[in-house]
Amino acid sequence: MSPMPRTKTEIRTLMEGLEERGLWTPLRTIARAYNVTMEDVLSRNRSKRIIQARDACIAHLYDKHQMSSPEIGKLMGMDHTSALVARDRHYDRDNAAVLKAGK
Repeated sequence: MSPMPRTKTEIRTLMEGLEERGLWTPLRTIARAYNVTMEDVLSRNRSKRIIQARDACIAHLYDKHQMSSPEIGKLMGMDHTSALVARDRHYDRDNAAVLKAGK
């Protein structure tokens, strides 16, 4: 069963929270690298490209801003454990790409 989509108001609220913390520009840059919008990243859409962009944004918040999983969860509109899973999935995907490139 798919989760209920976020409303435009919910997405706007999440965007404002990112802007207030000065995180909008770096995350938007990551989203653009995956050819998606920040609205897509903050949505509950589960298409592969959007999930990869969302995971990359979450990993960025962990790595570059040393944010905790509860902080990231609140900013991205998710549970803190979902933020942990997204980060780990991103790291696993990156490590697999490195290993594949090394062959």
